[in-house]
Amino acid sequence: MASGEESRATRVWLQKQFRTSGLQLDPGALSYLVDAVQGLHDPEEYIHRIMDEASAGAQRRLTLESLEGLVRRLDGARAQTSGTQVIPAFQTPVLEYDPIRKQFHASPAPPRLFPEAKSKIALYVNRYHLVHQRLRRNRLFRPTHWAGVAGAQGQECELTELKALLGLVGQSKYVLGFLSQPREGEYALEDLSARLPLDIQDAERTPGLFTENSIVVAEGQLQPSGRFKAVALGMPPPESRAASIEALQGLVTFGGSEPDAKEAAAWDASHPDDATLLLSDVWLDDACAMANLEALLATLAEADASSQPPPSLIVLCGDFLSPAGRRAVVGGGAAKTSAAGGAGGGLMGECRRAFDGLGRLLAQFPAVQEKSTLVLVPGPEDVGLGRALPHPGLPRAVLQGLLSAAPNTIVGSNPCRWGKWKVGGCSCS
Repeated sequence: MASGEESRATRVWLQKQFRTSGLQLDPGALSYLVDAVQGLHDPEEYIHRIMDEASAGAQRRLTLESLEGLVRRLDGARAQTSGTQVIPAFQTPVLEYDPIRKQFHASPAPPRLFPEAKSKIALYVNRYHLVHQRLRRNRLFRPTHWAGVAGAQGQECELTELKALLGLVGQSKYVLGFLSQPREGEYALEDLSARLPLDIQDAERTPGLFTENSIVVAEGQLQPSGRFKAVALGMPPPESRAASIEALQGLVTFGGSEPDAKEAAAWDASHPDDATLLLSDVWLDDACAMANLEALLATLAEADASSQPPPSLIVLCGDFLSPAGRRAVVGGGAAKTSAAGGAGGGLMGECRRAFDGLGRLLAQFPAVQEKSTLVLVPGPEDVGLGRALPHPGLPRAVLQGLLSAAPNTIVGSNPCRWGKWKVGGCSCS
């Protein structure tokens, strides 16, 4: 229990956080949160999750009852599934390499589904830097131009920028660049400094898949005609996982947060035979599919009664409507969202009824519902933004019935990541 001074400071902080987000807390809800955040490792992240959930549900005034409902939806399964994390595509860390400081850093730009045109250029630039820094750590390509260093002589794999070849006609050099095809049948090699015509007719190739825009290492000479004649062409050599992790200097690439070692050990001890159940093309409007899903849940419930707990994570992947059901709603047209009447009719209404049915089905198996976290991953034909990837999570307007019946539900994106943290590492999917 927090002291009076700490409690007052927490109240002021909470009121400021919610007021800044345009939300208002009733006295009962404020007292609930004051007690809830005590002892949390990251109370700010916990509060932001609640505010995001409240904003998504268009709630501006939170009572104690509505707040408890939000907390149940967000953290209802945390006691049993604290070792499981689901990271949506829009929360996956994006790392960039700074060639000036020669170190990685998290990208400051927020993820966007429809970025500007310059982002495509930035993608190739960042990809080039990622491969280039990896090769510079490789002993075959590491520069050794220091006087008195043993073994400096005979180093023949130093990478040369393409623009630097203009004064080195006829000398054998190693270069790194993108394979491109400016015109049909004509190839070129380009890096961040220049582009040169490429002759690979007599080049030896290492095993690998050489495609346009792939990054390759080439050995050859610049001809007087300005064409680079390659005698060998290969893929950049890989490096060990340990070396890559060391180069990241502690940056998180998977996302989420790693729990305390004691918490991870306790979770491992209580889930020695834990598993993940993954189902795809779960057609909620198909009677046969729903009957099979009911039989599966009944089997899990029976196993739980025999001291075999259900999987801590049950992942349901779309499409969640059958092709026949979708055609019956949209009439075979191109419209894919709610053009036929909002949440009460059309495709949105059909999806809402389908997930309401899923909620009623899960309510029949309380043991599975309490001990398993349900993750929904939308399919390419589900309601949303069409076939664009990454596909955001399903609209909450169609999930209200399911979320009320099964608060242990996580609305994931497509793709998304999930991991089960263990002592000393995590298993990822």
